[in-house]
Amino acid sequence: MKVDYSRYWDRVKFWKDIVENKDAFLGSSPPAVFVGSSFYPRVNIGVLSPPTHENDAGILDDPGAWYARRSSLSDILDYRSRMIFSRSHVENVAKPESKILEAMQELAVSSRSLDVEIKLSRRPSFAFEFDQRASPIGNPAPVEKIRVVDNATVLRAVDVAVSGTDLKTEDALRYLRGKVPIYSISKILSVGLLGVKGQRRVVPTRWSITAVDSNMGNLIVREIKQYPEVDKPLLYQNEYLFNDYQILLLPGKYQYELVEIDLTESMSSPKVGSDYEPYLGRKMYANETAGGFYAARVAALEGLSRMRRQAVVLIVRETKPQYTVPVGVWEVRETVGGAFDKPPRKFETAEEGFGAISQHALTRDLWKTKSRLYRSVREQMQIVKFF
Repeated sequence: MKVDYSRYWDRVKFWKDIVENKDAFLGSSPPAVFVGSSFYPRVNIGVLSPPTHENDAGILDDPGAWYARRSSLSDILDYRSRMIFSRSHVENVAKPESKILEAMQELAVSSRSLDVEIKLSRRPSFAFEFDQRASPIGNPAPVEKIRVVDNATVLRAVDVAVSGTDLKTEDALRYLRGKVPIYSISKILSVGLLGVKGQRRVVPTRWSITAVDSNMGNLIVREIKQYPEVDKPLLYQNEYLFNDYQILLLPGKYQYELVEIDLTESMSSPKVGSDYEPYLGRKMYANETAGGFYAARVAALEGLSRMRRQAVVLIVRETKPQYTVPVGVWEVRETVGGAFDKPPRKFETAEEGFGAISQHALTRDLWKTKSRLYRSVREQMQIVKFF
């Protein structure tokens, strides 16, 4: 999608003169860390923080709070534009010896914001990097020194997972589930603090986000397959940041599909993509819906886990033209998860559920042209009628 944040310029330009005139400061990191992916295994790593102490710095890097507050695109750009990305370069993620990384690790395990003392080798450029998976990153500048001023407050679960030298990453995720926000787990993985000692390495942020979503989803899939099926079709709906989601649960053994309809570039010629997972799982990466596939999946699975049910899960996402700035897959995860906090519509047949999706969607039946689940369920219905 094309990125156009000109309409938000009046809101964010307030921070331009502030951040561009800083080469040394004491600021509050939310905490926020970032590992780039370009030229991997040589990557940029660093810390994000405003150039001043802020009592509410946590909101600058807290997607759960953004959704709870219903923060707008303008709000989120405001949060991100006030932070400076103080970065350094690592030649090899497997041997990332660096004082900067040590500071990042101290921040990543903290459950609260920490003040950091930063010396830059060059003043920041007021600019943004947008990504479909990670939150916007702004104001990069090479860093000479980072010192964490405060003492981190570390949750016991995080301490156990990080200190477990023989704890595999999957086992660490299982242990951390429900005890630590999924966003915090991604940070800890990204800075190389999870997995068996000796095999740990720094992981690019955008990769760590999807890795945690995917692996956490795999853990929940094994759990929900032990539960009974939903007894009738249920349709959950939710919208946030001009992204509309419809989640249809159908009686049957677990299957999952995400259909995405992107209207951001053209209402008349939308982009349509889909990815499907059968009961036994998929081995290939979800190329058409990418990180959104895993974020929506883990959120829907958490919903099923709370219901103690399994189901055939069909999610239809429509991204509207007003979504001019991608903010990351946290929006997918939070909006799908939030749908399960609302009462669903109930139907007697799958056909009624399919009809309700089309009736609500701006593009009506377009999702059907890409949905493997829709065709599969319809064929099964026809076979049953034949007998």
